[in-house]
Amino acid sequence: TTMRNLLLISGILLTLLSTAAGTSDSCPELCDKSKCEEPVISCDSGVFVKDECDCCDVCLRSRNQICGGLHARFGKCESGLECVNDNNEAFMNDEDSDREEEEDDVIGVCQ
Repeated sequence: TTMRNLLLISGILLTLLSTAAGTSDSCPELCDKSKCEEPVISCDSGVFVKDECDCCDVCLRSRNQICGGLHARFGKCESGLECVNDNNEAFMNDEDSDREEEEDDVIGVCQ
């Protein structure tokens, strides 16, 4: 049931992500914090880090918590963890800056 719940949450979040208006695939030249989106899920850790554009705050996630999305809007994984997709492939970490653009919208789980 845990996997079913995770898939259900992922589906809901993907729907929210796909309907978000005005989201750009690239980082702006200048950071405008007024354009930062409000978190769509709560941040249990209470710890925030800068997104991939080094502009907006995103939640630092723990093991088995949701992560990823465009510019890491669903959070980044804490040190030692990677954001892993449904195929159990890591797709977002600080060392991997050359990932493909279509991976920007992928939502995963910290493992």
